[in-house]
Amino acid sequence: MNEVDNWQKRSLDLVYPIMFIDTAHFSVREIDRFVNQL
Repeated sequence: MNEVDNWQKRSLDLVYPIMFIDTAHFSVREIDRFVNQL
């Protein structure tokens, strides 16, 4: 448990890199069937 306590009490970094990923899915009719496209 000592290792967990040390991890919880550590000082935090000033900057954290953040990556935000977003996508949209569309159902498109293509020759009498629906196809999912990004």
